[in-house]
Amino acid sequence: MLKILEPKSIAVIGASRDENSVGFGILRNIIFGGYKGVVYPVNPRAKSILGIKSYSSVLDIEDEVDIGIVVTPYYIVEDILTECGKKGIPYCIIISSGFKEVGEEGLEREIRILEIARRYNIRILGPNCFGIMNTDSKISLNATFSKQIFKDGNIAFISQSGALAAGVLDYAKDKNIGFSKVITLGNKADLDEVDFLLYLKDDPLTKVILLYLEDISRGREFLEVAREITENYKPILAIKSGRTEEGKRAVSSHTGSLTSSDELYEAVFKQSGVLRVESVEELFNYATAFSNLNIPKSNRIVILTNAGGPGILAVDSAIRNKLSIPETSEKTKEELRKILPNYASLKNPIDTTGGISVDEYIKVLNILDKDDSFDGIIAIFVRAFTMDINEFCDKVLSIYKDIKKPIIITLMGITEIEQGLRKLQENSIVVYTFPEDAVRSFKELYEYKTWLERPRTKIRKFDVNKEKARNLIINAKRGKEGFIMEDKAFEALRIYGFNVVNFGVANSINQANSIAREIGFPVVLKVLSSEIVHKFDIGGIKLNIRNEKELEIAFSEMLEKFNDKIDGIIVQKMISKGYEVIVGAKRDKKFGPIVLFGLGGIYVEVFKDISFRLAPIREYSAHRMIQETKAYELLKGVRGQKPANIDSLVETIERLSQMIVEIEEIDEIDINPVIVNEEGAFIVDTRIRIR
Repeated sequence: MLKILEPKSIAVIGASRDENSVGFGILRNIIFGGYKGVVYPVNPRAKSILGIKSYSSVLDIEDEVDIGIVVTPYYIVEDILTECGKKGIPYCIIISSGFKEVGEEGLEREIRILEIARRYNIRILGPNCFGIMNTDSKISLNATFSKQIFKDGNIAFISQSGALAAGVLDYAKDKNIGFSKVITLGNKADLDEVDFLLYLKDDPLTKVILLYLEDISRGREFLEVAREITENYKPILAIKSGRTEEGKRAVSSHTGSLTSSDELYEAVFKQSGVLRVESVEELFNYATAFSNLNIPKSNRIVILTNAGGPGILAVDSAIRNKLSIPETSEKTKEELRKILPNYASLKNPIDTTGGISVDEYIKVLNILDKDDSFDGIIAIFVRAFTMDINEFCDKVLSIYKDIKKPIIITLMGITEIEQGLRKLQENSIVVYTFPEDAVRSFKELYEYKTWLERPRTKIRKFDVNKEKARNLIINAKRGKEGFIMEDKAFEALRIYGFNVVNFGVANSINQANSIAREIGFPVVLKVLSSEIVHKFDIGGIKLNIRNEKELEIAFSEMLEKFNDKIDGIIVQKMISKGYEVIVGAKRDKKFGPIVLFGLGGIYVEVFKDISFRLAPIREYSAHRMIQETKAYELLKGVRGQKPANIDSLVETIERLSQMIVEIEEIDEIDINPVIVNEEGAFIVDTRIRIR
């Protein structure tokens, strides 16, 4: 991987003398960008380009070539790639478009070039990409066709979209943001985000990694690599497009119908510590904070403002983003009284009012920096007649290195702040024009801290008879849409240690009475049928049967209604108290086994209060799954009700995670509801579908 980002020699195949062409733009950027290696233009119709000798073919180049950058029409890329293979070029960046992004014919072309690449052991970036950049002074490579000149920095950017990357780079230049690496993936025929994350993981020049992704090629590997990176103090911020696009739905199961592709990406990001953002503006707002500030010790902030309105906006945003706004210490208040007018507010937020001077504002800033009541400062400055913006920025620059707490500046305005804003940006000071942006950036810094300091739990392994459960499942009678009979599903769950509520299967009223007497009233009756999946919808469940007389009536009604459609009737102990939740698992084509948790019962698809994780799941993640849902507030106990046994619920999720991972024949498990109360989590209904 080193050679594609740190090449000693490059052949630009399709280099051109036409100044408006991509082939010219890439060659120009490589040469005039200060590239430290050797570059070979390849164009059979030109003897030289930009004063450099041109070659008819890469086969005519005498020396070794590390990278071939292909900028030719799509219909000759196969021939070009074959020549690169014969030359022994290990990497090719295919800028050319006309592949799978244009439809079936393009996909076929892409498959063919990948076959050629594999035949010659060439790694491909692209096709249909914008190129790469490495601002390391030892390399100084700009192999893109952008007309912009970029500054170096400590932010790496990986983008699946070349057009977006071009726009983002222009935006970043305006914000004075520098990069260590820029990598555009294009169609990802071969090299993808995981390959480059492995490189950036150990890149000393990269402090923050930004991602724009339309999909993730290798979900499991992405999770492991990204987690390793974020756990070692290198944050990753990501935009994942297509949030509303849902994956295929399984019509017969809650677990299947509740799972969308976006929710699985969300799960991957949470499990790997990747911070997901909503827009390009947020991406670079947060990247600026991470690249220039230390991680705060806590979520406690002080807001300093010289205008009341912006201070209130900052407070509102802080509360929404779960930041703490503690009171200043008495010592701090005493010192502030010596500086500020008596009508200034000494409570947090500190409102100096617009009547003070720049020097007085800076003195207040220094005082707040010494107060241990908070661990971050948001300093809001609005132009006033007594305070010059340029003077303010100069004074901030003079004391910035001495401020120990993370500080974010807000300069409110547009035209009048432009010069000062640029001055602060050029000196790597985190500055925004609106207080809400400052607050959200601080919140992201703190979110990353919570990830770094989270409990590092392991994957619990329960001692179960996996083979017994597997044999039971694969040999069980299958019903509608591949679901095994519910009694066999219950037995399989019991083998895996789940707390299945006592039950029996009856084919006569005498059997039903015998089972009910053994497990104790009240009981529930449920039809057992290979043809019926959703029993509740068609009256296939009778609840709260309190005695033998009620049992006989309910049993007779079920037999009469369903007649020859049933294989028996389940008699099960009635759990009368507790909260209904859903625990499920399924096998996704892209991500493999996943688990879900949420508010259950008949309203599960109405409220969709669901969280997801990839399996196998760690104990901490199981706790977080529960805490992320609104159901968690109920489970903690409301209006005098006892809190539910959360630990029992966590174990249920962990056991399900183990089961879906270990028994590969299972396509989907739906346990809804799990009834959880202060005593534990009880399984009362389940469906298991086999692949």
